[in-house]
Amino acid sequence: MLQKVEEDENFLQCVMFSDEATYQQDGAPPYWSLEVRKVLDEKFPRSWIGRGGPIPWPPRSPDIKPSEFFLWGYVKNIIYQSPIRDTGELKSRITATIQTVDSTMLHRTW
Repeated sequence: MLQKVEEDENFLQCVMFSDEATYQQDGAPPYWSLEVRKVLDEKFPRSWIGRGGPIPWPPRSPDIKPSEFFLWGYVKNIIYQSPIRDTGELKSRITATIQTVDSTMLHRTW
């Protein structure tokens, strides 16, 4: 995977928000090398989650609560209903969609 990311600068943009891949840096030895962390720092500055990373790996991960699973699926379905022109529009859509989520929606996922 790391080689594919390095060879094709658009690779992450093509799969990051698709159902084709899940990126998870869980601290397993193959992902703990300095080379891997260097690439993560370059590609996702100050924004990747993992052992030795800028954001610590959450306790009990990779378990995802139903509310979290629902939330990301819901947001993705809403924001990608039509093509996105740029990152500004993406951020605006994410913000607007998150604002539509209320506690009742989240309680129904438990």
